[in-house]
Amino acid sequence: PVVAMPTTAGTGAEATRNAVISSYDPPFKKSLRDDRIMPILAVIDPELTVSNPRHVTAAAGMDAITQLIESFVTVRRRPIPQALAPQALQIAFRCLPQAFAEPTNQTAREGMAFAALVSGISLANSGLGLAHGVAASLGVVARVPHGLACALMLPVALEVNRTVCRSELAHLAKVAFERNFANDDEAVDQLISEVRDLQAKLEIPDRLSKLGIQRDNIPAIVRGSHGSSMSGNPRQLTDDELFRILEAIF
Repeated sequence: PVVAMPTTAGTGAEATRNAVISSYDPPFKKSLRDDRIMPILAVIDPELTVSNPRHVTAAAGMDAITQLIESFVTVRRRPIPQALAPQALQIAFRCLPQAFAEPTNQTAREGMAFAALVSGISLANSGLGLAHGVAASLGVVARVPHGLACALMLPVALEVNRTVCRSELAHLAKVAFERNFANDDEAVDQLISEVRDLQAKLEIPDRLSKLGIQRDNIPAIVRGSHGSSMSGNPRQLTDDELFRILEAIF
């Protein structure tokens, strides 16, 4: 039996039956799923995350935020994430910048530990989408840390998907920011703006080139993005479309 004690507030792996195996030579990254991987007990102690370097706090926290959003809009979405993710997202937007700026802030660490746990429950039930699909490939092709890759791709995924899941994204914005909007488009605009503002606060790069990626890496990144996460994206993309999307953020 597995007992899990997370030392970061990000993946929520303590609440999933998922594991990841990756290699740079040969290059691959594969996700495994089996009920025997599921912990029988998860002990969530926010104190274990206090010593995280700031860049780890940022990247792990953005992974949790990405999981909360993508699990809410995936084509495989289920009732549990629909019920839990919006409130957890509100907490994450409030607590992540606090935990980044004040690593010993116990309230912020507790909030992020909760948000990460819910993000794991959510992805385990519903799956993910574009941001995680590309992030997996970025990790293999360019060795970009997973949370950092998710953080870079999240606002891009929101822009790409907004035409097919506008009402769902608007609902997330209304709950996360506790306000009403004139219409769904305004709400989605606010969500994307808040994500970009958070990126800046967390000192996360907003271009592929800033992560050391070369332009000639893009075709390989596209080829490596066809995993289970991408298949759950609410808008299906051709390779040509994904290539143009990545070119635009190079």
